Amino acid sequence: MSKKAAEEVNIDTETVESNESEQTEQADQTNSKQSEQTDETNPETEEDEDQDSLSKETSQEMMDLLYEWIDNLDDQIEVNQEQLEVYHDQLKAKDEQIDKLTQLLNQSQQLQLQQQQQQLKLVEDIEFEKSLTWWQKLFGKK
Repeated sequence: MSKKAAEEVNIDTETVESNESEQTEQADQTNSKQSEQTDETNPETEEDEDQDSLSKETSQEMMDLLYEWIDNLDDQIEVNQEQLEVYHDQLKAKDEQIDKLTQLLNQSQQLQLQQQQQQLKLVEDIEFEKSLTWWQKLFGKK
């Protein structure tokens, strides 16, 4: 029996080794399939990562452009404020010129009025002298 028992042990060992070999093959096939699936999904994952990276780069570029735009607007606001100050100063200077011209016009009008009054007084004085001379001739006094 020991030969028969040895044969049975040998057969059992072969069976176990065969089963282990099949399990190893199945595990290898499963790993191979998973690897293929991973390879198949990796391009998608890499595409997703590329897309995410591209989206982040695009978002960063957009943010950079927005910051640049804001900086440009700030610069333009500063320039506009400076121009506004210049215009304000020019308006103030023009207002001062208008005030001076108005004063000069008023002085000129006053001088004209004074000249007219003086001319009127001269005319009246001349008329008075003529009339006085006429009365003196009329009554014989010189």
